[in-house]
Amino acid sequence: MDIDRDGVRRAPDGGYAHLTSPEIRVETHRLFSRRDDDVEAAVLGALALTGTETVLDVGSGTGTFVQNLIDRGHTGRVIALDLSFSAYLTARAVPGVEAIHASADEIPLPDGSVDVVLSRQMLVHCPSPEMIVAECARVLTADGVFVATVNHARTVPMIRHVIETELGSLGLRVPDSASWVTTDTVAELVGRFFETVDVVRHDNELVFTGPGPLVRYATSLFSLYGVDDDPATNQLLVDRVTARVEDWFRATSEPWLEPKGYSVCSARGLLPV
Repeated sequence: MDIDRDGVRRAPDGGYAHLTSPEIRVETHRLFSRRDDDVEAAVLGALALTGTETVLDVGSGTGTFVQNLIDRGHTGRVIALDLSFSAYLTARAVPGVEAIHASADEIPLPDGSVDVVLSRQMLVHCPSPEMIVAECARVLTADGVFVATVNHARTVPMIRHVIETELGSLGLRVPDSASWVTTDTVAELVGRFFETVDVVRHDNELVFTGPGPLVRYATSLFSLYGVDDDPATNQLLVDRVTARVEDWFRATSEPWLEPKGYSVCSARGLLPV
């Protein structure tokens, strides 16, 4: 999986060439986590679906979750909603999935029309997470279930520090990318709308033994800092981060470790509005 510095700059590694930044992040977590950890399996475990429920995936992204449901023989309605048009097209291409191109703060579905609502790693991207959870609660049936996944506070801190240091050295403002919705706070947020809230932690770390995969992962994080909008700045940042990472591996034989983790929050029992 290693890729050299020039390979990173000129073209993606063959294994990553067809992947978007979110897909690169997913693939990195799959390949380089110390312990195998399937987020989608953890979500399915929290749901314990019978296969007949109407399921709404809010922020369906790469579409792997709804595809998984269809592949497992789910016979109830499977609805994928995303504000990204490319994500909408991805979901629409999955047979049996109803795709909706819309914002999560105005879900175009009737009150009480959905048995299960999922929000997987999506609240972190929302300016008003409370509004999103309120909308998810609105479309749920009285005995429905809401499941959200959120990261621990400040995951993968080492590579984020490298990126943010290099952004600063280029005279660029480091945006406040921290979300207040984390493992530590999600229960309080969701508890405003549901009687019963359960949070299960999943702790892990990424282990990199060479620079290539780490640089590729780092570049996939650039979009979170708004760098992808400027190709010249993006290229300069790639060069600087690559140099920092390569220098680190030249100086040590130890692996680069990045603490990470997430929680699965499941909630039932709608509170009165």
